[in-house]
This record gives sequence, C-alpha cells and structure tokens, in this order.
Amino acid sequence: MPLQSMLAEPTLRRVDAVAASGHDGARRLATYFVGQGVGMLDTVRPVRRVVEEMMEDFLLAVDRLHALTDAQGRR
Repeated sequence: MPLQSMLAEPTLRRVDAVAASGHDGARRLATYFVGQGVGMLDTVRPVRRVVEEMMEDFLLAVDRLHALTDAQGRR
C-alpha cells in the first residue's frame, strides 16, 4: 500500500486538477484511497456506535483466540 500512493500520486494530482476545472471524464477518474470495505457502507451511524461495535468484535476475537490456545495447550 505505501508504494501505491507513491506510484499513483503524480497521475492522480493531474487528474484532480483537470477534474477541478469541470472535466467530466476526469471527475469519474478522480479517486481517493479509502479501503476495500468502503463499498459495504450503506448507512450513517454515530461514531460512538461504530467504536462500540469494534470493541465488541475485538473482545469476541480475543475470546476465540483464548479458546483456541487453551484447546492447543490440552493436546
């Protein structure tokens, strides 16, 4: 990922400049690296709820890891 920005930056800078002038084709090409999961966003939620869900997911993952390591230790 770090190299992606370095390689694409000069081209994206030119595309952004042309898009800012109103060129429709350049506007369609303009992009921002936001991650692969951005397409899964379909609702707006409060940040508090997003963080709570992340914490819940983390705790569930830790519990699963503990269960796996406990099972491995009993072999």
